[in-house]
Amino acid sequence: MDDIVAQADAEKMRSWLAARAAHYAKLDPSEIDYDTPLSQYGLDSVSAVSMAVDIEDEFGVQLDLETLWEFRTVNRLADVLTTRP
Repeated sequence: MDDIVAQADAEKMRSWLAARAAHYAKLDPSEIDYDTPLSQYGLDSVSAVSMAVDIEDEFGVQLDLETLWEFRTVNRLADVLTTRP
């Protein structure tokens, strides 16, 4: 049962991250591929700072820019965020 909850949480995280990326890229969330680097949608360091603030506001998790650039796709970011203690 815990695995099902974790999968649902990860999917919600992916959807939320895609929506935020789409907002900054001025796209529809359906246009965000979860495995495409966010920089390919035109997100830059300013957008990354804004997303980091959004993540902290929404989930109480502080991410530095290095983490956002290292785990630069929706899937990789969701994995990092849902596996943090």
